[in-house]
Amino acid sequence: MSHPTRQLLIDAGFELAAEGSLHRLTIDRVAFLVALHVQFHERLFERILQAVQGLEPGAERVRIGTQAYLNDCLEERGVKALLLEARSEAPISAEIQRRHASFVELEQEDFAVMG
Repeated sequence: MSHPTRQLLIDAGFELAAEGSLHRLTIDRVAFLVALHVQFHERLFERILQAVQGLEPGAERVRIGTQAYLNDCLEERGVKALLLEARSEAPISAEIQRRHASFVELEQEDFAVMG
């Protein structure tokens, strides 16, 4: 059985081919990976925010947010693996740094409360 993410990419290719636009598609690999990284982490960040919504800052909120992060990474392990392999690309590395900063900002209050 193939991974569902792989199937989604194949389905998208079939759809583009059916529309007759596949031959016009040019993909810059790095740009595609950056876009994939951005979308993956935007979805991930939103799921984390949903998971911790209404929780007071502190250790429990960090635990719940971390659990949401890890569960989502497991669900999307194929995408996560692809992004991990591509992290040496400079534009992806820059995006990783930007994402780290957003997570640090999210958790600053939690760690301040925990001391």
